[in-house]
Amino acid sequence: KPFVPRHLTNIIGVDAGPGSAIVGASVDSVSGVLYIRAVRCGNMPPDELYNQIFAMGHQLHVRTIGIDVTDVEKVICEL
Repeated sequence: KPFVPRHLTNIIGVDAGPGSAIVGASVDSVSGVLYIRAVRCGNMPPDELYNQIFAMGHQLHVRTIGIDVTDVEKVICEL
């Protein structure tokens, strides 16, 4: 497992609507700086979206995944 300083918290934010976006970032709790580490976007079917979220989470060793709930409900209803 790669070394991650304790003052950095890795997170993912997801907008799951049409033209989905997944953003991986690190938040520095000491300086308050937000570092964008990875971005994936495009029209993804739900199964690919979920796979991309978890692949990025594994890659960045995230502690938190935040998902825009309204759009996810719409995506799930399309299944």
